[in-house]
Amino acid sequence: MSVNTRPFWKRRHKSILVVLVLLPFIAVFFLTRSFILSPLIASSLEGEFGIEIEVRGARWDWGSGVFMDEIVLKAEGIEGLAADVVLISEVAVEFDSALPIFNPNIIVIEMQSVRIRFAESLQHAGEFNVSHLLKSNDQTSVKS
Repeated sequence: MSVNTRPFWKRRHKSILVVLVLLPFIAVFFLTRSFILSPLIASSLEGEFGIEIEVRGARWDWGSGVFMDEIVLKAEGIEGLAADVVLISEVAVEFDSALPIFNPNIIVIEMQSVRIRFAESLQHAGEFNVSHLLKSNDQTSVKS
């Protein structure tokens, strides 16, 4: 009868099993961090609305959903502060399940304030930053 003298952690099949068990926990840990969650939310919103969106300070709350410090809707072709056309502060999105990965259903969206910035172009009189935001919405609706 042979006795395995290798320690538990040096056995290959045991370490693979441990990695497979810990992988979901590690994935959930990283996916709920703000530096990963904010771009994920921004890209899904950009795909839905067809405009450039920036999400700042996204946090996951296991009981209710996602909290975001700011959501900024940006106009295309404009640089600087005038590009931030719509700023929505302190947004809370509540889902029907604690982990809405597959088919998330939104129950409630709460927001503290909405700020709309109107800025006129220095080069073209009568051209506003809001028209660039609305123009990008019209182009996406025509493509659909």
